[in-house]
Amino acid sequence: MPFTIGKPVVEPPITPLVELKSQTIDPLPEKSAYDRVVMAFITNIKMVNGQRHVTIDPVNWLTGDSAIKAKIKAHDCPDPETCLPNGFYIENSSHQTEEIILPYKTPLQRSTDFRSDSPDGKRMMVFEDFINWYESNTELFKYLPFNFYLKGNTAVHVVEQYVP
Repeated sequence: MPFTIGKPVVEPPITPLVELKSQTIDPLPEKSAYDRVVMAFITNIKMVNGQRHVTIDPVNWLTGDSAIKAKIKAHDCPDPETCLPNGFYIENSSHQTEEIILPYKTPLQRSTDFRSDSPDGKRMMVFEDFINWYESNTELFKYLPFNFYLKGNTAVHVVEQYVP
């Protein structure tokens, strides 16, 4: 069952990837193609002067002692022995947002679409499907982390972070 925040997740139809010629996963970009990688939630997508602007809320993926300490600090860990059942914690302590540009040709990868032909749930999405998925699930996206490979403030690759 898909993760839900108050309402069922609406899955967009799968559009064939004509431009990519398959639904195989694009390799991550070469290091020279991006300046930084930011894990973040998507809080808004809007059109500005013909470009999609995405407001992201950066987060930290923590494991081990740092994850336990962050959960205790957030008052979300009554028992340090059992507060990390999956071994990680997504820390979002600042809620400071950043606006980035999402060009039409940016490779967009889902990691949790188990309707696809891929048994591990990974598949590439065409731009329109990604936007439709977002517009149908805006609340979900506030809690679903993505890894944004950025050159300046422009996304060159986007990968949904699998959350066990």
